[in-house]
Amino acid sequence: METLHIIDDDEDLLFAWKNLFEKEGYIVYTYESEKQFNKNYINKGAEVIIIDLDLDNESGIEVFKKFNQKGIFSPVILSSGYLEVGSTEEFLCNGGFRIYHKGVEHRLSFLKKIRLAIKSSQQNMELNLSKSKFYTGFNKLTAKQKDVFKLMLEGETVASSAHKLSILEGTISAHRTEIFKKVGIESVNDLKLFCTQIKFIAK
Repeated sequence: METLHIIDDDEDLLFAWKNLFEKEGYIVYTYESEKQFNKNYINKGAEVIIIDLDLDNESGIEVFKKFNQKGIFSPVILSSGYLEVGSTEEFLCNGGFRIYHKGVEHRLSFLKKIRLAIKSSQQNMELNLSKSKFYTGFNKLTAKQKDVFKLMLEGETVASSAHKLSILEGTISAHRTEIFKKVGIESVNDLKLFCTQIKFIAK
């Protein structure tokens, strides 16, 4: 299910947003403080965190910065009625997803940003599943298969790999087939693209 977590110290706003977003089909959890969020937050799949810039006793940006340290990588939307250039730049530079200007932007604009954030969350989940399968498969490769893997990333052909490793081309082809099967990728080009995407370097 698509879930929204909203952190804001305005009880009336939390009540209004919860009603609004539940009517849009989202599961909504509300928190009046960072402490309450930390105590009750559970990741339940595709989700977005909406956090107020001016929380009691702490900046929403400072709370947001702690998320990565806690292993929370869901898209975050910063909301505020008083946005300053310095604050918005800091938020975005630290990986914030979008900013919502309360009282200025129409709710349809807000909903659009939330839909984009949910889509990003779903893509992150898919990528993380692919990464998990990839690393699990890579760790199952034999030493020789890892040598072939490295040469594949370097653009070596079956023939040139056979020459460099002093083994038969048929053996190289067999190793490649096993590599594709174990890491869950079907071609050399896709393998290169995926490794670039996740910044994987074969050693």
